[in-house]
Amino acid sequence: MIDKLTEKQEVGIKEWQEYCLKIGRDTSLINKKLVENSWCKVYKILNKDKPIFWYCQSPLQAQIIINIFPEIQKIFKIEKGTNIWDNIWANIRDNIGANIGANIRDNIGANIRDNIWANIGANIRANIGDNIRANIGDNIR
Repeated sequence: MIDKLTEKQEVGIKEWQEYCLKIGRDTSLINKKLVENSWCKVYKILNKDKPIFWYCQSPLQAQIIINIFPEIQKIFKIEKGTNIWDNIWANIRDNIGANIGANIRDNIGANIRDNIWANIGANIRANIGDNIRANIGDNIR
C-alpha cells in the first residue's frame, strides 16, 4: 500500500491539475468538425451508431439537455430521431396562428365599429349643431 507520494509524483499531480484547470477554464471556440470526427472514429471502433452532438454554452445548459430534455420528449411524445424544430415550429404556427387570427378579427372588428360610430356620431353632432344654429339664426331674423 502506498502511504506517501514521491516528490516526482507530487510535482506530477500539480502539473496535471494545472493542465486540467487550463482546459476547464478555456473559453475559446472549439473545432466542432475535429471533435465530431474524433468521436465518430471512437464510435466506429466500438461498432456504435454515430452519436448526436450537442454544444452547450454552460454546465447548466448541458444539465438541462441531459436531464430535462428527455422528460420534455416524453411529455410531448416526441419520437427519438424526430426533427424537434419541425415539431416546435408546427406547434408555434398552429397555436400562434389561431390566436393571432382570432385576436386580429376581434380587435379590428371592435376598432372599426368603435371608430365608425365615433366618427358618425361626431359628424352628426357637428352637422346638427351647425344646422340648428343656422336655421334658428335664419328664422329669428
